[in-house]
Amino acid sequence: SLKRNESEDKTEWEFDFDWLKTYRLRGKVDKIFKIKGDWWIRDMKTKSRIDEDAIGSHLSMDFQTQFYTLAVETVLGIKIKGVQYDVIRNPGLPREAGKKKPAESFEAFQTRILADIRKRREFYFMRWESVTTKQDKDRFRKELEFKLHSFTEWWDSPQRSWVRNETQCFLLGRCPFVDACVSHSTRGYTRQPFQFRELSKP
Repeated sequence: SLKRNESEDKTEWEFDFDWLKTYRLRGKVDKIFKIKGDWWIRDMKTKSRIDEDAIGSHLSMDFQTQFYTLAVETVLGIKIKGVQYDVIRNPGLPREAGKKKPAESFEAFQTRILADIRKRREFYFMRWESVTTKQDKDRFRKELEFKLHSFTEWWDSPQRSWVRNETQCFLLGRCPFVDACVSHSTRGYTRQPFQFRELSKP
């Protein structure tokens, strides 16, 4: 594990711990690293739709990076100053270089994509930096505890019932579980032997 007095970066750091002696929290941080003596975390994403203003303004309350910050500070005992958020644009966009032409070979398509990436690096590779304040961290911890407590109460209730989230069915394409919501049945679905494919432990 990364120690307080170590200076090397840490990539793909996986955590698994009990928070508040009640809730098991798991995940994997893309990178933990230092800039001028301060610890930062880095999160990397691939996106086809990018709203630069929304990403920049939302980072201080982004769940995943705040969750990672909580884990690193709790398990490793080091203070995280902020987050670097790296985004790679998915080139498969209409009206952009990424759309494969019907008569185009894969090799020609690949060559054209690479040429466009070299020409417009700032279009395909973006980075935002956001300092995480103590107020941000404290608020996230309080809200996370409330969310976990509320979920636990619901889960343990003998009268628990599922509530459908109708606003998400076709927001970013067709939800793969829309048939289950409509039919109130999970026929045709298969339960995987793991919860998170990217985590090594069950």
